[in-house]
Amino acid sequence: MFTVVFANFHRKYSLFISFVKQKIKKSGEFNEKKLVNKRFYAQ
Repeated sequence: MFTVVFANFHRKYSLFISFVKQKIKKSGEFNEKKLVNKRFYAQ
């Protein structure tokens, strides 16, 4: 039972990851600069 739930979760999770990767590719540089700024200000 647990393995079935985990397999379904993993499938959805990998789909979500690929979706996020596509999003990041489209606005990649902009997001990277944002993250760098956040890290810089967080220090």
